Amino acid sequence: MDQIGAIKERVRNYILREFLPQQRAGELTDDLSLVETGIIDSLGALKMFAFIEEEFDIDIEPEDVLVEHLGTVGDIARFVAEKWNLS
Repeated sequence: MDQIGAIKERVRNYILREFLPQQRAGELTDDLSLVETGIIDSLGALKMFAFIEEEFDIDIEPEDVLVEHLGTVGDIARFVAEKWNLS
């Protein structure tokens, strides 16, 4: 598994544990809209950014706190990769 794939897996596991405890991992695809489906709301966004900072050892600046970074599992992985300078 490449680094982006590993990031997606860690993000997916967190979302399943914190927001969708009854869902199976296969149901949370890379392109499922987390915001439009209501999986992540405003409080969930704060929790998600806190998770990203801690899990991936990233400093998130105020200008980084954008809903676009939390749109999908894929968007979150791309955001982390950008902060890690992987992309």
